[in-house]
Amino acid sequence: MRKVPLVSVLAVALFLQFGSVQKAQASHLGWNADGGLLPLLNSKKQGSNAPSGSSILTQANIFYNFPWVGYGVFVMYEWQGSVETAYSAGPKMELHYGPFFVDAGYAMLMRKNYSDRSIASDSGRGAYLGVGLRYHLAKNVDEPGVYLQITFRRRTLSTTTRDGITLSEPITQNDTYPLFSMGYAF
Repeated sequence: MRKVPLVSVLAVALFLQFGSVQKAQASHLGWNADGGLLPLLNSKKQGSNAPSGSSILTQANIFYNFPWVGYGVFVMYEWQGSVETAYSAGPKMELHYGPFFVDAGYAMLMRKNYSDRSIASDSGRGAYLGVGLRYHLAKNVDEPGVYLQITFRRRTLSTTTRDGITLSEPITQNDTYPLFSMGYAF
């Protein structure tokens, strides 16, 4: 028997509970800002030393929604244990229909900093693609107010420079994760 992830069940339950047809008009037109958080408990080994303990991924977005499409910027910041931090930032775009949306971002800036190895930092580019569900707490989507959302994202980071030296071949990292967010529509 195939197991269904708990996050998927919660997302469907939230939509069935709160995603009524009246609320599913369209996303709020105008400025929106949100922030999300994904805490993870992990332990991994890379040789003799490696990040272990908690990992926390955060993302903040500021964007302007037009009918069916929104444009803006995002910033991601990540802690992996106490020895690695990473951040990326760039433009984003989303397509939305009712409470559903698909968003994509291009990280023009990506940097990882290490405190536990001879490598001080990596830098490069990245991108993400996500699909999500947004629920406005206001009675009418057109009113300013708080919203909640869950997004499933696929992120690719491409390291092209290590300690200021261009690599002959990029190092690619792929992550797939849910991100829980709260935001405000102005």
